[in-house]
Amino acid sequence: MNRFYQAISSSTHFTPCSLCGLQPFSKLRARFRHLTSTRADRAVKRVRAVEGDVLLFSSAHFLRVFAARWLGLDAAFGRYFVLSTASLGVLGYEYNLSQPVIRLWDDNRHVGM
Repeated sequence: MNRFYQAISSSTHFTPCSLCGLQPFSKLRARFRHLTSTRADRAVKRVRAVEGDVLLFSSAHFLRVFAARWLGLDAAFGRYFVLSTASLGVLGYEYNLSQPVIRLWDDNRHVGM
């Protein structure tokens, strides 16, 4: 770690970021939220284009945002979708493609305790 970064990081709320440059944490959070939301939107679009079942593996943080975007909610609503380690979720539709739903969420019955 170089001295410049040590001086900056110990005295202010800044951090280096290869995507964003040197910015305040609040701006970084907003930037990463936007990047995650954009990534989730691309994934939702790709999944909806498939005729048939799709299996997704990812981190809980991304899947929470994915679920929010699946339902048409803002990415920030992902914080309300808690996921345990190795849990399963099933997203689908109520009657047609315009009615996305969560059919199963945070199911960990398959995990031996």
